[in-house]
Amino acid sequence: MKRLLLFAILVVAMTGCSTKDVGQYAGNRPQLDLYSYFQGATKSWGIVQDRERGVMPCSEQ
Repeated sequence: MKRLLLFAILVVAMTGCSTKDVGQYAGNRPQLDLYSYFQGATKSWGIVQDRERGVMPCSEQ
């Protein structure tokens, strides 16, 4: 009985999410322009590894 109830809840939840029409968002503005978004000074950080997963030395600029 619990499985049937759980299945029914999952089916209702899944069908509720499937009726979204993404076409209604097509005319939304502003559009993301990556070239203008990344203009100027940007800084990134992370770990660079070689094929053996060893950490490679890097320089900060």
